[in-house]
Amino acid sequence: MTNLSPPDRTIQAIRNRIGTFSIDRHVLETADRDVLFGIMSKVFVVRCEMDYASDRFMYNAISAEFAPVEKGMIAPEYMVTIDRSGNGMITDIYFTCNGPDKDEPAEKGTW
Repeated sequence: MTNLSPPDRTIQAIRNRIGTFSIDRHVLETADRDVLFGIMSKVFVVRCEMDYASDRFMYNAISAEFAPVEKGMIAPEYMVTIDRSGNGMITDIYFTCNGPDKDEPAEKGTW
């Protein structure tokens, strides 16, 4: 079998970069699909569940933008940030850490 990806571009290479984030159900139902596709293009979702108490979809995911997490440790929570230009066009979508070190931004990935 041929390896189609260089080793540093595989999920295996970033499997310890695990994090959690959530998206409000109303946002999922009403947001521009390009925004949602932009968010999901940066993560590999390994678990998603609807939290009816908060009316949010809760995601566990792997991403090059998440900080490495040691095995057995709790994955940090991230917040999705969307930057737009003056005319409303999306210029960047990235994740910032929302955990104990929330003042420290997550590493910005190049995916």
